[in-house]
Amino acid sequence: MRISIILIGLTLTSGLLSAKQIMSVTPQTLAGWTIVGAEASALAGQPELTLPAGAQLARSFDNGELAVQLKTRPVVGVNESDWPTVELGTTALIFSRNGAVGKLLLSVGGQTPQPLPIEFTLDAQDRSKELLVITLSRQGSSVSVETAGQILQFKVGPDDSRGLEIVASAGASTPWTFQSLTVTRNFDEPVRLPTVDLTQYSKFSASGDTANSRLVAAGCVLPDFNEVIPVDPAVAKVSPSGNAAGAGKFTLEIFTPPAVRRGRADALRPQAPVIKK
Repeated sequence: MRISIILIGLTLTSGLLSAKQIMSVTPQTLAGWTIVGAEASALAGQPELTLPAGAQLARSFDNGELAVQLKTRPVVGVNESDWPTVELGTTALIFSRNGAVGKLLLSVGGQTPQPLPIEFTLDAQDRSKELLVITLSRQGSSVSVETAGQILQFKVGPDDSRGLEIVASAGASTPWTFQSLTVTRNFDEPVRLPTVDLTQYSKFSASGDTANSRLVAAGCVLPDFNEVIPVDPAVAKVSPSGNAAGAGKFTLEIFTPPAVRRGRADALRPQAPVIKK
């Protein structure tokens, strides 16, 4: 009877656990990312991840809960073509300016970018004086922007079945340096239990044994799917097809011609309603 209760409990739990995957994007962990307008080898030798002027970094993910966090002091040029932009699916966050004041614009569903109530000061070199920590996230039909204790939420329509793409685009004539760039995924992860020989439980029937001790002894140990799963594509083995083992269907493109642009940054920047001085 005690064994039956244990097995029923495992069955009910197996479909309810979720996993969190956190990817720190650095010059050494670019496997799986598409690089447009720059050589991957040039980025790999940097102390901090810096996209050269006009370059893009992109990667596609399955639909679901997805967030990208930026820690950066971006250079925001006078011309809109020099405004750094990060896209998450059909949502785009644009670093713009009004005189010496930097502003954030948000385009939802490909619509005209609108200013957010978030500003930052630019120095004489057009760089943000303060380190900006901004998280752009997508959960179901909601998109949120979080920074400096503010959380702004917006309703969005469904993205297409191809999933969500993250695209970071540097300005046309200004590089974009990240103190850190982190992608977080939340997704359901079914638990596959190993086959357990029930005869192994017979010797653990003495008083005082816990259910967990019997499971461990039988080789049935549940993984902790609530822990953060570190991902280091740089050390993953690459298959002949170019896919990193365990990284899904992602490939590393060493170089993509600048003409093959990703996302809609180039089209959205000129639509910005901010008056530039």
